[in-house]
Amino acid sequence: MNRSIRLITLGFFLALASVLSAQDPPNAGQDLLAANEAAVRLYGKGEFQDAIRILRQALAEERGRGGELPEVMVSNLVRSYLALAGDTLRNRRPEQALRILREASSWDDHNAEVSALRGVILMEKGFLAAAADALGQALRWDPNCVTARQYLGLLQYRQEALEPALVNLTKAAELDPARRKTLGSVIAKIRRELAIEGAMRTRASTHFLCKYSGEQSTKAADQVLDWLEEAYREMGLGLHEFPSDILTVILYSDRDFKRVTGVHSWVAGVFDGKIRVPMRNFEARKREIRQTLRHEFTHFLVSKITTHCPAWFNEGLAQIGEGRSVEGARTFLRRSKEADRWMPLKLLPPSFAVISDSRTAQLAYTESFGFVAYLKDRYGIARIEELLRALGRKDKDFYDVFYDVFRRRFEEVVLRWEDSL
Repeated sequence: MNRSIRLITLGFFLALASVLSAQDPPNAGQDLLAANEAAVRLYGKGEFQDAIRILRQALAEERGRGGELPEVMVSNLVRSYLALAGDTLRNRRPEQALRILREASSWDDHNAEVSALRGVILMEKGFLAAAADALGQALRWDPNCVTARQYLGLLQYRQEALEPALVNLTKAAELDPARRKTLGSVIAKIRRELAIEGAMRTRASTHFLCKYSGEQSTKAADQVLDWLEEAYREMGLGLHEFPSDILTVILYSDRDFKRVTGVHSWVAGVFDGKIRVPMRNFEARKREIRQTLRHEFTHFLVSKITTHCPAWFNEGLAQIGEGRSVEGARTFLRRSKEADRWMPLKLLPPSFAVISDSRTAQLAYTESFGFVAYLKDRYGIARIEELLRALGRKDKDFYDVFYDVFRRRFEEVVLRWEDSL
C-alpha cells in the first residue's frame, strides 16, 4: 500500500513571499518610488515576472549611477523571484525554478529563504547531499527559517536520523503554528518509531538498509535484502529507473507494525517513504512477503518518477510488480460485475488506506490491477513508463495526459477493458 504523503507541497511558497513591502525606500528618487509602487501592484495581481522586470531595471540603473540600493526594493525583488519560482514549480519545471533562484541570489547572496527553497527542490529531485547543504546553509543564515527547519527534518527522517529530525520538525512547528497540524502527525510518528526501533538491528546492501528486531533473524533480514536487490535490478530495468538513494525497509512484529502505521488489519505492507512490513511466520510466508516487498518497492519507483500518479493506477502497477496472476483477477472481476459489485476507477479514493472493509479493498485493488494489466498487455510497459514520465513533466490532469500518451480517451479504453472481461 502506498501511504506516502507528499509533504513537499507548494503552499508554503506563498507564505515565503506573501506580500511585497509598499514602504517607500528611504532617500529614494521619484523613479525608484514609482518603480516600487508599480511592482507592488503587479505582484498583488500575480504578475511576478513583470514585477521582477521593473524592480530589476530600476535597481540596475541605480547601481549604474553608483547609488546605494534601497533594501526594501532588493527585498521585494527577491520575494518576487521566490514567488515566481513557486509558480514555476507548480508547472513542474524544477530546473527553471533553480535558475530563477540563482538570479535571486545575485541580488542577495545570503538569503535564507532562497537557499531553503533551493534545498527543497534538490530534495525533491533526489540530490539529497546537495539538499542538506542548502538547507543547512539557510539555517546558518537564519536559525528561525521555518522552511529550512521543516525540510531538513524531513530529509533527516528519510535518512534514518530520527532524533535530529524530531528536533527540527518540532522547532518548525513551534516557529509557525500554522504548520502544527501538518507536522504533528509526522512528529508523533517519529516518536513512535524511536520507541519501537531504537533497539533494532540493521543490515545493509548496496541500495537498501534493513532494520529488524530481535524477533527476526539476521538470516531473514539478509533474505529480504536479496529480494529487494533482485527487484531493484528487474523492476528498475522495466521502468528505466535506478534510484541512487538508500531505501529503508523495516521489519516489524504484527503488534509494532500496527502501532507505527495505524493501518487496517487487511494491510500487508506500507510504503510511506520507507517500506514497512510485518514479519510473522517468515519461513511459512516467504512467497507472500517477497510479493509484498516487490509491491511496496514499485511504489518507491513510481514516487521517483512522478508524485502525480492516482492511487488506483499506482496500486495497479504495484500488483504487476509483485507478480499477481491476471487470470485469477479476471475471474474475480467477471463475478463482481455479474453481481453488480463495481466501482468506477475514477471514483476510487485518493488513498486506499481509507478503505476499512477488506472486501471493498479487494475489489478496489483488483479493478486497479485488472485495468493496468490490460494496458500493459495491450500497449506494453514502455507506454506505461511514458505515461508516468509525462505526469512528472506536465502540468495536466492525469486523464488529459492519458489521452496524450494513448491517443484514446480514458473512458473509451476502460469500456474496451470491461468488454474484454
